[in-house]
Amino acid sequence: MKWNAQEINLCSELSEISVASCPLDSSRESSPPSSPTTVRSMNGGVSQDPHGQINLGFMGSPDSADGGRVTIPSIPDEIKLSATQFQRRQKKGNIDVWWLFDDGGLTMLIPHILSTRSQWSGCRLRIFALANKKDELDREQRNMVALLNKFRIDYSDVTVIPDIVKPPEESSKKEFEALITKWQSDGSDSKFLITESELYALKDKTNRQIRLSELLHKYSKHSSLIAMTLPMPRKSTCSAALYMAWLETLTKRHATFPADSGNQTSVLTFYS
Repeated sequence: MKWNAQEINLCSELSEISVASCPLDSSRESSPPSSPTTVRSMNGGVSQDPHGQINLGFMGSPDSADGGRVTIPSIPDEIKLSATQFQRRQKKGNIDVWWLFDDGGLTMLIPHILSTRSQWSGCRLRIFALANKKDELDREQRNMVALLNKFRIDYSDVTVIPDIVKPPEESSKKEFEALITKWQSDGSDSKFLITESELYALKDKTNRQIRLSELLHKYSKHSSLIAMTLPMPRKSTCSAALYMAWLETLTKRHATFPADSGNQTSVLTFYS
């Protein structure tokens, strides 16, 4: 039986793929059944397993020094530590709860449950609330203390912030403006971009988030964990880009920052 040159080349390439994909070295770990495999033949062609796929951005060039082997980037140590933070025992510190408005108590309940676990038993629970007027400071603080006692929440300190309505610093405003520069609309009608009319309409809310970011940095920059009530955007008036800019402004200086918001259904109970 005679083969032509094309058939000989095809068989040669198939044999090279089979040898490359066969685990001849018993000391090398084999891939799990569900993991994707990609085999590179000697002439640079790629044969992919139909059951999976490898991101070719991580594939080396066949002419490179590593012979075209797959290179996987290493995970930084800080990311590994943050991924297991809630499983490790924490050092002595503070869990700061910024309860901005009554959302049913979810923002208060989650940090309280965390503080009762052995991993976070060395952290104290500090409560922060807001007051619009200085003459309401003492009354708001007494009301918050009475409420926490009714809910049987063990706390170490209650602080009511009186100057939330104070305008933010100019440097903070410029940081926010630089943050949203590439997300601003150039005049085209797009619901995903920030328009000038939207910025003008939500100017007070934006300044409130920037001011709140300054207060977070002032009072909670050394805390082990910060829990905060999510700002509530009004439907059809706040774009996704502007809302995400608010969240970035609030959380960018803090490593561990769970933010949540209840649905106004009470999750805390007390005996009257």
